[in-house]
Amino acid sequence: MSRPDYPPSPAQPVANVIGGVGYDDPFQWLEADSDAVRAWQDAQNALTTRSLASYPQTARLRHLLDDRFVDMFAFHAPRQAGGRWWRQYRPAEARFHVLEAAPTRDAQGRVVLDLNRIEGASQPLLGPWEPSPDGRLLLYALSDGGAPMTHRVVEIDTGRPVMEGLDRPGAMFVVWDADGTALYFTAMALEPGPDGNPYPVARLYRQAVGSGTTSQAEPIELPHPAAWPVLSADHRHLLVMMDQTAARPAYVRRLPDGEWRPFLRDFPASCKGHLIGDEYVAVTTLDAPRGRLVAVPLASPMDPSSWRELLPESDAKLASVTPMGNQLLLADFVDGQARLRVLDPDGRVRTEVPLPENGGAGKFALGYILSIIDDVVAPGPDGVTFVHSSITRGPVSYHYSSDGGLTALSTPKAVLDDVAVELRYARSADGTRVPYRVYRPRQATGAGPTVLTGYGGFNVPWLPAYDPMAAAWLAAGGTWVFAHLRGGGEFGTDWWQAGRMRRKQNTFDDFFAVAEALIADGVTTADQLGVWGSSNGGLLVGAAVVQRPELFAASVPQVPILDLLRFKNDPMSFAIAVADYGNPDVPEDARALYACSPYHGVKAGVAYPAVLLDAGATDTSCPPWHARKMAARLQQGTSGTRPILLRVRGESGHNTMSEEQVRERLLEELVFLAHHTGLPA
Repeated sequence: MSRPDYPPSPAQPVANVIGGVGYDDPFQWLEADSDAVRAWQDAQNALTTRSLASYPQTARLRHLLDDRFVDMFAFHAPRQAGGRWWRQYRPAEARFHVLEAAPTRDAQGRVVLDLNRIEGASQPLLGPWEPSPDGRLLLYALSDGGAPMTHRVVEIDTGRPVMEGLDRPGAMFVVWDADGTALYFTAMALEPGPDGNPYPVARLYRQAVGSGTTSQAEPIELPHPAAWPVLSADHRHLLVMMDQTAARPAYVRRLPDGEWRPFLRDFPASCKGHLIGDEYVAVTTLDAPRGRLVAVPLASPMDPSSWRELLPESDAKLASVTPMGNQLLLADFVDGQARLRVLDPDGRVRTEVPLPENGGAGKFALGYILSIIDDVVAPGPDGVTFVHSSITRGPVSYHYSSDGGLTALSTPKAVLDDVAVELRYARSADGTRVPYRVYRPRQATGAGPTVLTGYGGFNVPWLPAYDPMAAAWLAAGGTWVFAHLRGGGEFGTDWWQAGRMRRKQNTFDDFFAVAEALIADGVTTADQLGVWGSSNGGLLVGAAVVQRPELFAASVPQVPILDLLRFKNDPMSFAIAVADYGNPDVPEDARALYACSPYHGVKAGVAYPAVLLDAGATDTSCPPWHARKMAARLQQGTSGTRPILLRVRGESGHNTMSEEQVRERLLEELVFLAHHTGLPA
């Protein structure tokens, strides 16, 4: 294998001092959105296209992927709202989604919104949507090519436009007022902090529905940059939730004309649930790292002695509680997999929902990821709906009611019957026992091409749900490994805290321990082991190739953050990452971040694994400059011949892209991993 002829990447060192850490950055110029950077990026994309076109695995993997493909970000459960049943899907032969409404669960629906008919949009993507409480209007968010969402309001029955956009830049997390005449939303901006450095600040606004209206800031102060409004199910209260890693209601207001009252604003733990009568029934981690179910009086929220405990802490990690008629639907995670149970109002377990097998559940196919801020299931007057899947079984939509039980509303695209699953454990550097699951074709023997995946961050539960990439890889004869790493939310706050902030290195050490165990046990070899991760997982696999290059043959960091000091210059990145990585302006944080930052860890003269850095051109959470800088530094530093490739996808955001783009991305990443781990063509 010969070294690729990389486009020139001239070093232009810029001196930095961040949080007291001083260093020269040779590729800081690649952060800019300039003509020179775009030309460099185009040349890198062209090199990647040529390289991937030469790999012989493409035709076989395209066939295997097409037969098993599901767009997991776009597979939603139908749900009841505003007196109708709503379904979001892509019709056969259409490029983009439609949203339809039906009078009953099984009735034929009427298309209310058709993205294939949106004028002036080349890659329209549907974001969050919600009918008004009276069922008259529809609020929806629309992105074109992964760009920031634009919020619109239309009449449901006529399609007549009522409102185009909100008047605050960066508006997000929008909900209806109780009477459907106004919207509440949060918006985030950088403002000077106590030390004079810019810091992300969220504020809540109210804007009347209609053209030409202006928003007004609500008189509350939110000390955390992540905040979102929630309208109670009975429309009697508006809550403002805060802190995506430890969600809790900061303020509550009685509608229509009550005053804002602090609720659990300064509470030291998460407390996420629903207002039922005069109590807030919620899952809390107060005195319970894995969570317990409590009822918090509206009159005395900050006095835990006044709370009622409905269900004590156990070995299961509690995820969410959802009202279901006069019952409660409790979602939790047992050994890193989803479980749903029905409870009485007093917390007594009535029954367990009979899920088809172990895996993950959510409002959409990957909805469990958002369970730190949202419910796992979608409530409705006739029960709840959700999507369930596993690594070996494609996603299926379900409706569950206490009267009718569990009803499948769709069928799985693929079921992998010939795959063996084994739960194993590795020992991390500090002795911690790290669980991981090995998926192999039943007939597989000896060491073979393997992909190791993980996440381990932000208290996000990482569950073994369906992945079309994994399904195609297994069908091709490869081994897929799913690791549960510290920093994730599968096993409670202790597990999360052990892998965040200045303990982030533990996440990486857990990953290395699994890789070493796979090699020691003969599942694979270093020359056959690839790693894949997305977002925070992109940071993980970027750190893997820098810190332990001898362990891996290939790495695909998808939409990654890789420079852990300069991410603070992007408001959205800063607002999200500061809660789990730390603040680069704080010297103690800066030193820890610099020590494990993949970009800063690249050394000259090291034979690095093959790397495909895959980014979205319009990604505001993990902007593409992270991947650009990392590609340039690895290309300059590696002494090996394995390629360092960059793909920046136009009209693509943070895992927000059209189904066509999702297919293309998965295929390219599969082919890259297959070629560099020896998976046969």
